[in-house]
Amino acid sequence: MSVKRPRNARPWAVLLLAFFYGAAASLAWAGSTQAVLAVDLASPGVAVSRIVFFVQSPGVGTQAANALANHQQLSISVRSFPGALQRLGGTPATTAVSFAGADLVKVTLTPLRVWSAGDRVSFILTVAGSNTARIVTSGGAAPPAWFTSVPNPGGNGFVYQPIPATLPLPGFLGVVNDADLTLYNDLSAVIGIRNLLILPNITPLTFAALDLDALFSQPTNPSLPRFTLAGPAFRDFPTLPDPAPGNVLAAEGQILDPLGNVTGTFALGVQQTLDIFSSIVNPVFAGTPGNCPTGWACDGSPAPGFASYAAGSAQYPGGAPFATSSFSPTVWSGSGTIRQVTAATWVAGNTYVLNLYVGLPNTEPDGSSPVAGWPPTVRVYLTAGGGGAQVAAFDIPSPGRGQFLPNLVSFTAPNNFPFAGQNIGVLIFVSAAPNGYSANFDIAPASLPDIVVN
Repeated sequence: MSVKRPRNARPWAVLLLAFFYGAAASLAWAGSTQAVLAVDLASPGVAVSRIVFFVQSPGVGTQAANALANHQQLSISVRSFPGALQRLGGTPATTAVSFAGADLVKVTLTPLRVWSAGDRVSFILTVAGSNTARIVTSGGAAPPAWFTSVPNPGGNGFVYQPIPATLPLPGFLGVVNDADLTLYNDLSAVIGIRNLLILPNITPLTFAALDLDALFSQPTNPSLPRFTLAGPAFRDFPTLPDPAPGNVLAAEGQILDPLGNVTGTFALGVQQTLDIFSSIVNPVFAGTPGNCPTGWACDGSPAPGFASYAAGSAQYPGGAPFATSSFSPTVWSGSGTIRQVTAATWVAGNTYVLNLYVGLPNTEPDGSSPVAGWPPTVRVYLTAGGGGAQVAAFDIPSPGRGQFLPNLVSFTAPNNFPFAGQNIGVLIFVSAAPNGYSANFDIAPASLPDIVVN
């Protein structure tokens, strides 16, 4: 999705996206959900060095408390737009998440480089395992706020001073089966919506190509809804057509200020896709270090072919995104396979996704032996049944030295699918001769391609 607008032309724009994964394919299938809120806001007129807001989503606070206590991955994350200056890397230095209630967290963004008075402020908020994210001001929360850095009047350094300007962050809820979209304004500010267009059953590529810049200049269309959300308020749109598996139920519209001026545009999407992640046991390959991860079957020469370990700064100077990972090969050279057959079953006509994270570490797990490079062959297979019949295969490229990046693979089972009803399996294969090549792996919830803001 692209946003193209002069810096001095429009005060602010908002993109709303909810990615809902997994209508039940069978009784064995567990669906997976991910909610994403992307915002592109005008500067409040001064440099922004900190942003604070509260996010409400079922269980997000409890998960954050447990993850922080056990050094695990948070379900909530914030990052910069791809292609933009990477002010936010999702690390504690730039994104601090703290418990504020079982269903509430406080998010503090401190960019690596401040947004100057002429910069638009943009970021992408993701909540895994949920189909809703609401920016709230009650129940222990405070209104979202900007801050700027000023010299400390009492000594050296700087202090954060609140900026007296509204930070407009709306919320949303998306439901795929018996489709329903709800827009929320949980703030005290008034938000107007105009030219709201519901787009049922569009492809992810069509959704990503929605032109919010062109939408900004559109005149009033009397045939489309126009309404005001005087917070706290919401507007529900029930009984919508369900999207086909893999497609997106979307909506787009203009945002108005209390005087009726267009101050932004938004896109809201809900995707129905089956994420294999939700049926995998131990997707982060935890286990006894140096041994095959728990719940997986390993093979290779030298044995065990794949093994569990906890990557650190020696492998990834910027920090490993997962508390545990698998690595292969398990000595200096050779090959390995790791596989698992899930309880979920293939269904003809459905689209399935798998988000395989791969890393090229700087060193072996010992923290000192250098890794020569990416193995000649790194491949992930989707399989069927206990015999591991091949359904689809994907070659995985190098993420770059010291990087740990996602690779989203997708497969749509044809209507005459011969493996329908058989259990879904995943197999990863690495061939790493000659000596010194290595790869790391984890599996995470899937998401649509990132929005790009130009």
